[in-house]
Amino acid sequence: MIRRVRQQATERNRLQAADRRRRGFTLFEMLVSLVVLSLTMGLVALSVGVMSDGWGRGGTAAEIHEMVGRANDVLSRDFKSLRRIVVDRQTKPRFVFAGTPVAITYVVREPPYPTEPGLYIVRLSIDRRSDGTERLMRSRIPYHPDRIATTLAGTGPLRDSVPLIEGNLGVQFGYSADGTTWQPGWNDTRRNPQLIRVRVQGKGSTRVPTDLVLRLAIDAEADCTGTSGPCTIKSDGRLQEAAQAPEEKPQPSAKPSADAATGSERRGGER
Repeated sequence: MIRRVRQQATERNRLQAADRRRRGFTLFEMLVSLVVLSLTMGLVALSVGVMSDGWGRGGTAAEIHEMVGRANDVLSRDFKSLRRIVVDRQTKPRFVFAGTPVAITYVVREPPYPTEPGLYIVRLSIDRRSDGTERLMRSRIPYHPDRIATTLAGTGPLRDSVPLIEGNLGVQFGYSADGTTWQPGWNDTRRNPQLIRVRVQGKGSTRVPTDLVLRLAIDAEADCTGTSGPCTIKSDGRLQEAAQAPEEKPQPSAKPSADAATGSERRGGER
């Protein structure tokens, strides 16, 4: 009797399972499946997005580091070939160098390759555009004494402008005389800075802080080969005021002495 009841229950369960298979899933089962599938796809999409952002930031950082490396090569070559040219020798001698928070002007000797060799006035300038991005521009013009005043004032025309650094970045200049303290501008016309710093910082999601610290060439002016002139070897790199010739004092006119006058009178009396 018990065995028959068990067989009937088993047969009933088998028939019910077969009936469910023929009828398919219920609406509730379908909804649960869709919810689980949606959650799974959302998690997968979020993971892919995070990975893509990471790849994008990594690619941007690599591009910026490569660009900054190329700029460092150009600037290192410039400051190693910098020429300390002195002007206004007879009045107030000064170097052909100017440094402001947004521009640096100096004289270099360009190599024969890839440009025409010779002296050039070079200007590094920060171009801040309306979209928030910035560019570090390098411009130049062949050196000529008549161009010094306007170029140092920032009004002279330049050409061959090329961007060294550009993007969603911020660029700042810094100047130092001893490597310990930095200032945003350089106002000493009779001495060049020892170091120049080009600080590159990212904006927004771009976080690539980089400092390019460049040392200027240490050489002697042409005046140091002679015996006179504003040579800076013995003055810690500072130009001295032009030497002025001493004033000539008028010599007193010669007056005859009393003895000579008396002698003359005696000789006249003897005659």
